Amino acid sequence: MKISNQELEIILQNKVTEERKITVEIIQLLEEVSRRKIYLERGYGSLIEYCIKKLGYSESAAYRRIAAMQVAKDLPQVKTAISEGRLNLASVAQAHTFFRREEKQRKKVGAETFSRPEKAEILQSLEQKTSRQAEKFLLDLSPTNLPLEKVKQLSSTKTQVTLVLDEELMQKIEEIKNLISHKNPHPTYAELLTIMADMSLEKLKSKRMAALKAQGATGAGVAARKPLLLRVDQSADVQDKDTHGSRKRVPEGRARSRRIPASIRRQVWLKSQGQCCYRDPISGTNCASKFQLQIEHRYPWAKGGGHQIENLELLCSAHNQLRAIQQFGEKKIKYHQVSSIIDEQVAYFS
Repeated sequence: MKISNQELEIILQNKVTEERKITVEIIQLLEEVSRRKIYLERGYGSLIEYCIKKLGYSESAAYRRIAAMQVAKDLPQVKTAISEGRLNLASVAQAHTFFRREEKQRKKVGAETFSRPEKAEILQSLEQKTSRQAEKFLLDLSPTNLPLEKVKQLSSTKTQVTLVLDEELMQKIEEIKNLISHKNPHPTYAELLTIMADMSLEKLKSKRMAALKAQGATGAGVAARKPLLLRVDQSADVQDKDTHGSRKRVPEGRARSRRIPASIRRQVWLKSQGQCCYRDPISGTNCASKFQLQIEHRYPWAKGGGHQIENLELLCSAHNQLRAIQQFGEKKIKYHQVSSIIDEQVAYFS
């Protein structure tokens, strides 16, 4: 490159300025993608998953841009500060995390949350600071606001987890170490987590199977305890339906129940392989999320859809809500509780 050092620096500075402006444009575009829920239509369970898998960002890069988008919704002037280089994405993301955690803590004790001017003042204080300086500044504002948990993939089989434990939990861990000391006198924390995870999974899966069997045998009786379904009708009667899952006329004296029989729920779970079945019709991307799974009626229950296996599938909560919006309209979803039109939620144990 046959240019002088001064010319090289000018070109570089211009590109950096251009990059900042493009970053702000990306933040604005992400906000529109979020508003339209395009990421859900494309088969992704969250906006950050869309940014990572569809747009190719790293997890940290995706988080910083989404965090900046969230902050900018409340404080649009942040975009100008980023564009001008007074604020960097890392500092804005740290502020976003700080605001969320502080507001959560303040709500617990009934204190007032941050006002917009207070947030703006804090962000202004972060201008021209490095991410490390910003972290220290925010920690000084709230010493109890400890670092967030971090998960870092070290290899294909190893993951590093960083977290802060309180004294009560540490005492419980020490008690567990004492209880297993006859088998392993000096267990690592990874070994302890493995033992606790195995015991918890065995217990939770056992409870789940017992609940399914009991509900299948006694009908709605399980709902009085801790039901698998979070929302069911009181009647245990099952509505007569035709082969297409549409509702037939209810015989006099019988109530139409939303409760899906346990045997059918088990078959739906197996058919769906315990994961979200949403698939983007354009790209073919399958969500496959295992988080907050819900049984959904392809032809809505509210419109007469039945409990036939072919009319049921598992969806994550995000795609179940998207399906509800597509079927009933966003306006109705906004002004009525989503739980009044979406299908029964199922607890996820695996």
